[in-house]
Amino acid sequence: MAGLCEGSNESAGSLKAIYKFSAICDMEPSLGEFGVYDFVISNAGSGVMCSLVTRKKPVNIYLPLVLWLLVLLAIWFLYGLVSTIVIKWFKHKKNQTASASDTQQSSNRQRLKSLDTFRG
Repeated sequence: MAGLCEGSNESAGSLKAIYKFSAICDMEPSLGEFGVYDFVISNAGSGVMCSLVTRKKPVNIYLPLVLWLLVLLAIWFLYGLVSTIVIKWFKHKKNQTASASDTQQSSNRQRLKSLDTFRG
């Protein structure tokens, strides 16, 4: 009933319907970001009935932050995993070259000892 309500006032999270300088509806709804709502005032027999109908649900404002946090954690985890694998691979490669050079040097030393004995 549009003629019944002279105006509506929305301030600081409360909704009021005013009829000739007195409040006929007073409610404090929970409204979300980007939600679409209808504030309905109806005449219900002995009094006025006010309701807030949600036409479109609000979005979760923390969802983009949570998604970015998960992406950053995944990147951090992958970086740690790859760096650990690379470090182990380099250590393994270094140990292989060191053991190969040790066997080569030890075989050279034995050969030199045998030559010294033969010459001796």
